[in-house]
Amino acid sequence: MKKTLCILLAVLMITALFSGCGEPEPLRIVVDLEYSHTEYSWVSVEEAAKGFALRLAGAGGPTDVIIECIPGSFEGRTARNGVLTNLKAEIMAGGGPDVFIMGCHSNNDGNPFFAMPEQAMANGLFLPLDEYIEDHAQFTDWDKLQPQVMEAGRDAYGQQIVPVSYTLPLTVFREEDVPQKYPKETTWQDMLDDKTGVLSAASTWYHANETMFSCHEGAYLENLLGPLADYNSDELLFTEDELLQCTLEVLEQQKRYRKGEFANVSPHYQMQLCVNYDLSASNETYSWAEGMNPYNGIMRRDALTMIPLYSRDGGVTATVASYAAVNVNTKRPEDAFAVIDYLLSPEEMQCSLLGWNWLYENAVPTHMDAMSTALPIVEKSFGTSVWFMSEENFEEFSRVREQITHARFRGGLDWELDDLYMSCQGGYVYDMKMARPIEEYVHEYYRRMQRMLGE
Repeated sequence: MKKTLCILLAVLMITALFSGCGEPEPLRIVVDLEYSHTEYSWVSVEEAAKGFALRLAGAGGPTDVIIECIPGSFEGRTARNGVLTNLKAEIMAGGGPDVFIMGCHSNNDGNPFFAMPEQAMANGLFLPLDEYIEDHAQFTDWDKLQPQVMEAGRDAYGQQIVPVSYTLPLTVFREEDVPQKYPKETTWQDMLDDKTGVLSAASTWYHANETMFSCHEGAYLENLLGPLADYNSDELLFTEDELLQCTLEVLEQQKRYRKGEFANVSPHYQMQLCVNYDLSASNETYSWAEGMNPYNGIMRRDALTMIPLYSRDGGVTATVASYAAVNVNTKRPEDAFAVIDYLLSPEEMQCSLLGWNWLYENAVPTHMDAMSTALPIVEKSFGTSVWFMSEENFEEFSRVREQITHARFRGGLDWELDDLYMSCQGGYVYDMKMARPIEEYVHEYYRRMQRMLGE
């Protein structure tokens, strides 16, 4: 069943329900948590949403709020599809929710609200927010939001989508082992040509020693390709030949790693950049069984060198994991903007249960002070944990973050690239029997992406 959390916090709303005296309609916020497997969270989606609405009202934001939590596919595909169909029909008819708070789905099985957020932006479904950011911001210093990531939600009409969290592939070494800092101009080709093994290992997206916690191997073709499409012309920004070349290079690097060609590289571990305890300064380390330590003995308080995955053209491509936007049909644009303004505020970034359950999962906040000693993350869903980086490691993280040259939303094109990789990986890296040559898989998935853009 559709899980709708109706939070009526104002006497005015109660009066309107019974009198029908022409009071404004309540502000509707739709939250889609499909991608985050929230059935395993300590705090339910409804509880997290209720807490957000109460804090929003207490801070001086809108009080007459209805939050609608879209069911995840784990609750039944029929229930989810029915809710999405009704909401999309409302939007097409000139109505719908006022505010969208969305997660970028990890695969194409969950029927996302917006399969390609950039395409929805190009189609004019969202309200440009520049005027409201300039004149009505009261909770967030918008200059504190990571500028390159924010560009993902901006087009010729202004800031239409607000990224809330993002991620990127990251390989972590001890600074004493790898003191060199690689510049933003580093390219994917530099990683392939590396003779030291450091950049080569960072290009494989495998975990060193292949522990039971490893298997971070996965498609990251989108990080190499950078911008994937022009959503105004609905055309891919890379050719089929370029996709074939990148696919072969990724597979070859992983095969080389598996064969031990980078065995002399210093201890390191790999992660999708996220709010977790891997980089935390709050404790020393986990207690792992011998031979099963996924961090290779690297301690939380060690000074670190962080190496991102560099793209073909240089720089780093980040992936937006969650975002918020205002429906262009809203009748209450200022109140709708206030919801997003508060969602991005330092206080909400720091300790929101909604954020901990979802916005930070497999990602980090867009707010540039979050995770520092000045603005630690406080997790209260199961006890209380405080998460922050040491000052030197936050400085290193900030250096890497400044190398982001492009950010994009994870969506349908990424899923096709993931499927392409998985179709080829077993045969190429592990010498399994392949049903077809890699060239045929690349041709098929390239055509599928072209069709997806044209739909």
